This record gives sequence, structure tokens and C-alpha cells, in this order.
Amino acid sequence: MALVFDLKALVDMMSIGTLFAYTLVAICILILRYQADPNEMNYKQKWNLLRPPSSPTSTSSSVVSYLTICTSKSCKLIALYCI
Repeated sequence: MALVFDLKALVDMMSIGTLFAYTLVAICILILRYQADPNEMNYKQKWNLLRPPSSPTSTSSSVVSYLTICTSKSCKLIALYCI
């Protein structure tokens, strides 16, 4: 790749790749943090987006997954319109 691209382009690609890797890890950790353990008994717990439950539930898992998908799609749309 060093023969095809100049140094500035390679450095930019490396920075974008690193940013993408860290973003992917952060999203996966967020989703895994709120996944309910199938072996534990889930009890109904009142909560909202500003006050999440102290332990993961199936509801929190679906809410976090949905919000992550919506955020990634909106970022993608914003990136497409800015280019």
C-alpha cells in the first residue's frame, strides 16, 4: 500500500481505522453490558432512559440494541449527506 498511496493518505486511513475499531469495541461493550443473563430470574423493574436498571433485563437489552442501531444509522445518513 505504501507504493500506491502517499504518506498523508496512509496516515489518514490508519487514523480512521483506529477510530472505527475503538467505536466498534465501545458499541459491543455497551450491548453486552445490558444483555440479560438467561439463567437469572428477571423481575419487572421500573426505569427510564435517564435511570437504567442496576442489573440487565430483556427490556434493557432490546432498548440498548434499538438505540445503538438508530444512532449508527443516523450517523451514516449524516455522513452521506455531508459528503
